[in-house]
Amino acid sequence: MKHDLIFHLVSRQTWKDRIVNGAYQPESLTENIGKEAKIPCCNPDQVERVANNKFKGTENLYLIVIDVNRVSPRITTSEIDGQVYPQINGPLNMDAVIDKILLETDQEGLFEIEIDIH
Repeated sequence: MKHDLIFHLVSRQTWKDRIVNGAYQPESLTENIGKEAKIPCCNPDQVERVANNKFKGTENLYLIVIDVNRVSPRITTSEIDGQVYPQINGPLNMDAVIDKILLETDQEGLFEIEIDIH
């Protein structure tokens, strides 16, 4: 299923620090110059799993909502543990970002995220 929205999870501080020349350029891009540098993203049904697997207990976590039709770099996919995840192959242009949502954890440090895109 093709989605018009994809999502990126990032700490609020990293988001602020990595906006350079009007584009989001995470360390994964600057550390891998000349290699296959990508911004990892997820589909709507993968957000909660990724948040809890990679960011459990993280405070000040942003869910970046991205319109795939506005993304300038090429979007490809990668398969990890049987799941196919979208990834952006270069700096993310800010006009593709349609929202950023500050997520909160429950008492156990877990995220409960439901995305309804219908």
